[in-house]
Amino acid sequence: MPMRKTALICAMVLLVLSSPLLANGNQEFERASQAFSAGNYQQAIALFKQAERRGYNRPVIAYNLGVSYYKLADYKNAEKAFLRAVKSQKLKQIAEYNMGLVYTKLGHKKAAKAWFEAAADPKRYGKLYNNKIGALAQRQITGPKTAGTKIKTTEAALDKLEGAVKLAYGYDDDVTDPIGNVTSLSDNFIETFAYLKLKFDHIHLKLAFYEQNFSKVNGSDFDEKEISLSYPINTRYGKFTPSIHLLDDGLDHNDYLDTTDFRLAYRYRFNKNHTLKARYRYSDIESPDGTYDYLNGTRHQLRVDDLWRTTFGKLRLRYEYETNSRQNDNDATPENFSPTRHTLRVRLKNKLTPYLSMKNELNYRISDYDPAGSDNREDKRLRYQLNLYGNIIDDLQLGLQYRRTDNVSTVASKDYRSNVYQAYLFWFF
Repeated sequence: MPMRKTALICAMVLLVLSSPLLANGNQEFERASQAFSAGNYQQAIALFKQAERRGYNRPVIAYNLGVSYYKLADYKNAEKAFLRAVKSQKLKQIAEYNMGLVYTKLGHKKAAKAWFEAAADPKRYGKLYNNKIGALAQRQITGPKTAGTKIKTTEAALDKLEGAVKLAYGYDDDVTDPIGNVTSLSDNFIETFAYLKLKFDHIHLKLAFYEQNFSKVNGSDFDEKEISLSYPINTRYGKFTPSIHLLDDGLDHNDYLDTTDFRLAYRYRFNKNHTLKARYRYSDIESPDGTYDYLNGTRHQLRVDDLWRTTFGKLRLRYEYETNSRQNDNDATPENFSPTRHTLRVRLKNKLTPYLSMKNELNYRISDYDPAGSDNREDKRLRYQLNLYGNIIDDLQLGLQYRRTDNVSTVASKDYRSNVYQAYLFWFF
């Protein structure tokens, strides 16, 4: 049976197969294949089922349904479809390999390994054995080669490790501290960021660190240490990820705030060009030594992202709503630290050349504060950010960033304009 195309990317074999017309259904099959190629997987599923009802080759339809369900992260239905496809001798090897991918996604490591071992065994398929699929299956079992030596696999739960390190040098012409105090001073700074994520069978552990140190301006150095646990759940209705985050913030190298975050993220992929994301965040905030007691309290955030792949690049639209209930500062000069915020963000990422990419981002935020003393504060912040970046070598990125911020406030001391310039190196591993 001829193969229309084979995708051998990231050790994944997902393809659309064609077959000579057995009865009717050829038109539906072609329309389904076109829908699949366009990333409209739900439509492809409906059309493949129509083709099957008209008598089209059932193993081929079962296989294509499995691929389409896999693309939608509906792994249970993908499993059912591939189990039908393995009954075909011509599709048996690739369907068994994809069963291994499905069980990997479902977290059933032993079952996944058994399917990969089956797909790697040439004795099972005779003349129909495909060397490329067999090699991919073997790689899933033994892992990639490093320095000429195969990495030995174990039954350990650790599935993947990833991380990144960023080093940056920059200049801010109007330094503002994390609390929102305007210094009206300019200064150079060094910025460091790093994270490490360990992906276990069902739990992801993340460690992160961020620090910004100014050369001369006192009181604005900031650092944050974070540890988080997340539990991704794939369903036919999208991906849900509940998580808990513990954050330890420092200001000017002293204790600042301790925050406990509970988050629920959601992701649904309509097709390869359109994805919807949403996240709810609840934060319990406390000053560990009492210095910043007026910031103690809670925060709620809800944001929605609409992501599109367009002819102009990757477009991201975001709306975020935030409420705060803080202790506030009620001394001789009372100040409110419990804003209600509405934020709109538009971001476009595109490639200028094969080696150079650009990111443009526009952010508009309105912050309303309850009256405090004689102040009735409202801030309107407009921020524009431009990034130019490219890889020097694999996994090592060099970038330049410019950020302009205009914060217009009804309280004169909170009104500022700033320009930040930054050059950075990002290493991904």
